[in-house]
Amino acid sequence: WVQGIGGSLYVDGPSIAPVAESLDTYTEERTDYNREQQFGGWASAGDGCDVRQSILRRDMVTYKVREDDGCTVVTGILEDLYSGEVIDFQHSNYPTKGAGDSSTVQIDHIIPLFAGLNGGAWEWTKEERVAFANDPENLMASKGRENGSKSDQLFGAWQPTNESFHCLYVAQMVWVLDKYDLAVLDSDRIAMVEKLNTCVLPDTGVAPEPVPADTVVATDAPAVEETEAPVEAPNVAPYVN
Repeated sequence: WVQGIGGSLYVDGPSIAPVAESLDTYTEERTDYNREQQFGGWASAGDGCDVRQSILRRDMVTYKVREDDGCTVVTGILEDLYSGEVIDFQHSNYPTKGAGDSSTVQIDHIIPLFAGLNGGAWEWTKEERVAFANDPENLMASKGRENGSKSDQLFGAWQPTNESFHCLYVAQMVWVLDKYDLAVLDSDRIAMVEKLNTCVLPDTGVAPEPVPADTVVATDAPAVEETEAPVEAPNVAPYVN
């Protein structure tokens, strides 16, 4: 689906489009959505920290964590894929209460939870829904305002401001939908197929190299110790499979 050519990542859209086209569709949205009751909150990432902090550490270029818990990201730099902007993040209560604004960087569900519920998650157990809500393959740190404008929408109704990210974004969206066998609105299915068919590999005369599996950081964020200087995060594309 995604291949590295000349140091950049490209989506082989025509190979993914049939998967998008085969997705089931639904026509009516449910009226019983309750995020907390149905999907819970942030689960443990298995390293003593919760998934939110794990994703922040995975996706930021540099970051620093609190001394007292070794988990909470208090400062960092995010190269935001949704907007194409570089965001200088500072936690609301670091170094003093009200000093920063944590909402500048939020964790987006690539497949929003309400869309997941409509697509079939209403039939799952609570444990299965919590696992879906905390799946790193469905999560990405993003600019807060972009995440807010996206709300519960898929690609047919909302696209990231950064158009150069659209191919990778739709590829990851289809990956997660296929992984969980989720249905979508027909308008979203059509929009994803149309976009993928424009995502062609460049003709360089050099055979592309598949992106290695270990490019993806799926569950474990790197262990970090508090330092005065920001800690370097791994240079990976965690949103790509």
